[in-house]
Amino acid sequence: LEHQAGPDELHTPSARCVELFLAELAHAPHRPWTLDAMAARCGLGRTRFVQYCRALTGRSPTEHLTRLRLAAADRLLLEAPATSIASVAQRCGFCSSQYFATLYRRTTGLTPRERRVARSAAEGPLSIA
Repeated sequence: LEHQAGPDELHTPSARCVELFLAELAHAPHRPWTLDAMAARCGLGRTRFVQYCRALTGRSPTEHLTRLRLAAADRLLLEAPATSIASVAQRCGFCSSQYFATLYRRTTGLTPRERRVARSAAEGPLSIA
């Protein structure tokens, strides 16, 4: 059985460290994060880090990071319409523009190009995070 971080465990220094890291991660989703690097940043093993992250966000660390990257890409698609899709993908931490476009469409129902076209019809970013 996998141990889940309970409510009492979310008030520990380790949980607070993960919470602070996740807040920091929201400002640096473009960095080449790995699960090991994220866990090490908090001084935790992978399993424990995943447990805290799931308890705090409802997602695994990689799912959370992907959502942050998609949200950053959505903002960039709208704020910098002249930026190529490949450049948006790279700047937001995706290893390829094809992978980015696939995840973006799976999450939003639109391709990145379609999102830019739909911009005039809808103001503001999509709800990704």
